[in-house]
Amino acid sequence: MKTHSLLFVVGLLAVASGCKRADARIQAQPQRPPAPVSIATAIQQDVPVYLDQIGKNVAPEVVTIQPQVSGRITALHFKDGATLKRGDALFTIDPRPYRAQLDSAEASLSRNLAELELARLEFVRVQTLLQTDSISQQDHDARRSAVAVSEAQVRLSRSTGGPDSGWWTSATWSVPALRTGSW
Repeated sequence: MKTHSLLFVVGLLAVASGCKRADARIQAQPQRPPAPVSIATAIQQDVPVYLDQIGKNVAPEVVTIQPQVSGRITALHFKDGATLKRGDALFTIDPRPYRAQLDSAEASLSRNLAELELARLEFVRVQTLLQTDSISQQDHDARRSAVAVSEAQVRLSRSTGGPDSGWWTSATWSVPALRTGSW
């Protein structure tokens, strides 16, 4: 029985010493320093109000711009959020292809005017020759017809882009007053 009691006492000491070590480990861990606290005097003043809400902005007007001509946009004449007035330029479309068409139309008109002048001169000559019966009526009619054709060609050239047609000056888009960009 003596050995049992001795074993019991040794076991009790082992358990007790193990418990002390656990307490020693907990106390050996570093302590967290206290959190810093700032102090200020209360002041009465206006504070801006910020609302953080979930929502969606929708423009009151939606405008779809459809150009009447195709081309590359080379300049943008407004900024997002700007208020536009009637007659404000919005975009500039590359004018080079249209300038080339205009130059071609002006050259065609000049050619047709020169042909008309020549046809009129020849018709005046033929009229004097017809009076002296030096030319046939058929040649006279052909020259008169050439003058009429040349006049029609000049009218056509003027209507499709000659300098007097005014079909191309610059690309601007007139708008009613509106606001661009996101609201």
